[in-house]
Amino acid sequence: MNAVRDPRYYVSVSIDAPRAYLRRLAAAGAVDVWRVPLGTYANDASLSAAEQMRAERRIGDERRRFVVSHAATRAIVADYLDVPPSELRMEMRYGDKPRLANARLEISLAHSGDLALVALATTPVGVDLERMDDLPDDELDDLAEFSLTRRELDAFAALDPPRRRHAFLRVWTRKEAYLKAIGKGIAERAMAEIDVSAGDAAPRLIAAGDDEINSFALIDLDPAPGFVGAVAVAADDVAVTLHDWDPAPAAASATVGEPDRAVS
Repeated sequence: MNAVRDPRYYVSVSIDAPRAYLRRLAAAGAVDVWRVPLGTYANDASLSAAEQMRAERRIGDERRRFVVSHAATRAIVADYLDVPPSELRMEMRYGDKPRLANARLEISLAHSGDLALVALATTPVGVDLERMDDLPDDELDDLAEFSLTRRELDAFAALDPPRRRHAFLRVWTRKEAYLKAIGKGIAERAMAEIDVSAGDAAPRLIAAGDDEINSFALIDLDPAPGFVGAVAVAADDVAVTLHDWDPAPAAASATVGEPDRAVS
C-alpha cells in the first residue's frame, strides 16, 4: 500500500483482481481506477455508432489508442453492471467523460501515450493522466503562466528547475481531474481560476471560482514510471484502489485496431 500524506486518503494496488471483485459496485466514497495498456488491439464491435465514427476520424496509433481505451472502458463497466459491453448506453460528455444512461456509476477516462486510466465511483469523479515526456521544457514556463494561480506560480518558481516539470504536472492533473469531475473543459473554465495545493503540500482543492468545493477530494496517482495522474471525487473520505486491466481476453478476439492490421 502506498500512503499519501493526508491520512484520510490512501491508494492501494491490486494486481489481477478476481472476477468477483470486478463486479462489485463502488461503495460510497470509494474509487476504483483501472490501468489500461494501449499497446494492444481491441475489437470495436462493442463501441457505439458515435464512438465508431470518432474512431474512423483517427489513423494509426491514435485510432488504436482510442479504440482500445473505449473498448476497455465498456468492458470494465460491463463487468461491474453484469451486462454485455455492447448493451451499455453510454454517451460522451466533455473530452472523454463517459456517462451512462440511467447511471448507476460515474465514469472518467484519461489517456496519455500508451496508457489509459478508467475511474469508477458512485459520486462525480474525474481522472487525469499526463506523460512527462510529452511536455517540452521550452513550453513549461508559458504553460505555467497560462494555467497557474499567483500562489501556485510562486511555489513553482521556488523549485529547482529539475523539479519543475513534475511539480507542474502534479498541479495540472489535479485541476484537470476536478474539471472532469464537474463535467467542464478548459474551454469552459480557465485553469487559473482553480487553485490547488502545490509543492510538497498534500493534494487539496483550495478554490474554484464560485464553485462549492467542500465536498471534493483530490488524490495523486503515480500509475507508471514517467506518468503523473490525479483523481478528483465528490466525497470527504476516499479510498482509491488501483487495478490492472488484462487486455488478453479482448486481444484474443480482436479484429480492429488499425484499418490495415488484425490481431489473431
